Amino acid sequence: MIYITGKILHVLEHQVVIRTASSVGYLLYINPSHRYYINENAEFYVIFDPSVIGPNQKLYAFDTFDEWLLMKQMASRGLAVEMATRVVHELGIGQLQRAIATGDDSLLKRIPNMNSKLIRAIMEIGDECMNLSKNSIAPMHANQGQSLDQNQPTEKTFSYTATEFTEKMSQIGYPRVKIVETISALKQEDAWGKMSLIDLVKKSIALIEDGYV
Repeated sequence: MIYITGKILHVLEHQVVIRTASSVGYLLYINPSHRYYINENAEFYVIFDPSVIGPNQKLYAFDTFDEWLLMKQMASRGLAVEMATRVVHELGIGQLQRAIATGDDSLLKRIPNMNSKLIRAIMEIGDECMNLSKNSIAPMHANQGQSLDQNQPTEKTFSYTATEFTEKMSQIGYPRVKIVETISALKQEDAWGKMSLIDLVKKSIALIEDGYV
């Protein structure tokens, strides 16, 4: 997973161009049902399409961590990244949870190039999808006047367990020993309980990738 934050330079059909603080530009395939604006600050959870190599490589972007995780769950069951992304973008977590809970696959059948084998794989996700939050925190946009961090009072405390944190980090692919080391580092920095679980995961990824853990 790649976490990208920056300013949107161009808005195209199903795509945006975002420039990071280091002046690196990315062309991202985004959820077409969401509106983005030039010069707004945005952040995305991004994945490469491993089936495409070279200049035609595509980067698919998701507004929340749980949307990215849902796409990964479907991809692990045989869906191409492009198809899994299309399902998440078109249906979202909420509608997909309802489809799985009721066994109603009518919405899935409306997605172009969907077939019975893929529908069966999606419906078998079961609890892994049902445990995701359809209201998981999405990035704040510039037109909303403040960033995600600014929106959360510093004195607010959050309640979650080490088990919940471990499950999230394990789903991303980190080994248990690294997760335990990360928890210790977070507590030493007095970050544990001071931010939401999703922000804690984001901070942990940064610590690991920067070599602090």
